[in-house]
Amino acid sequence: MDYSQIKGTIVYRGPDGTEESGKITIADHDGLRRLYFGDAVMQSCMRLDKPWALQMDYCQAMTLALVFNSLSALILMIGLGGGSLVKFLVRACPDSSIDLVEISGPVIKAAYEFFYLPKHNPQVKIFHATGQTF
Repeated sequence: MDYSQIKGTIVYRGPDGTEESGKITIADHDGLRRLYFGDAVMQSCMRLDKPWALQMDYCQAMTLALVFNSLSALILMIGLGGGSLVKFLVRACPDSSIDLVEISGPVIKAAYEFFYLPKHNPQVKIFHATGQTF
């Protein structure tokens, strides 16, 4: 693994529980916490002082659907990562129900432990499964 592209202080490194990515790395730099999969591919990014704010362009683009749809809805998400979208949706859509499917147990644990994903939120149900199985 080439970790030379990862900036900052590494706060966690371990297996992600899947054969596809292999490892996850979490690092802090300039007030941001980042989640990397495999060979230093950044998957998620969170501002430590505003954990609900969306930092990555693809996450911001995904929320454009809210312009055209009701904020009260049943939302299904496949893949958790650092939980950026979930935290944003919990805050922006308090009347919604969110079902989230994540294949990796260690990614779920990392989202709770390092990315401030709220535990015991009745608005969110996380299923440890493949999207295909779910």
